[in-house]
Amino acid sequence: MEHRIIQQRKRCHESLQLESFLSQCPMGAVLTYEDIAQATAVQMDERGKGLLRGALSRLGLEYLCMRQKGIELGSPHTTVKIMEGRFVQVDARVRRAEVSHTRLERFTPALSADDKRAMEFIGRTFGAIRVATDHFRARALRQGERLALIPPPVHGGE
Repeated sequence: MEHRIIQQRKRCHESLQLESFLSQCPMGAVLTYEDIAQATAVQMDERGKGLLRGALSRLGLEYLCMRQKGIELGSPHTTVKIMEGRFVQVDARVRRAEVSHTRLERFTPALSADDKRAMEFIGRTFGAIRVATDHFRARALRQGERLALIPPPVHGGE
């Protein structure tokens, strides 16, 4: 029990250190995990990165993740990239929901008229999200970027 209390106090102290450090960083700052660890004495392992994400969330800061390197805080320069990343995360969930929708369509004849309209609306909504994501993917390719968050389009099948 006492070990758990000590761990909670340590986590709270580390979170406060991270929040203090992040609150002093200007928008658009590029922060490597090494720099963050040196400035806050919080080891940037999986646990430390989790504390970092929590601190960013509590401060209301948006950021762009640079895999294995660090983060870039939100700025006018990164706004569209951050939103594209969030939208693609939604798309990944929609892909899974779309598979479920397709599997459940076999029950459509047994549904009431209202439920049939709801299923049709849901299917169209999934389609709209997929079209928008394809637009972001094409935009990234035109700009010569290869965004890790945007997987290649998958048509048909599961």
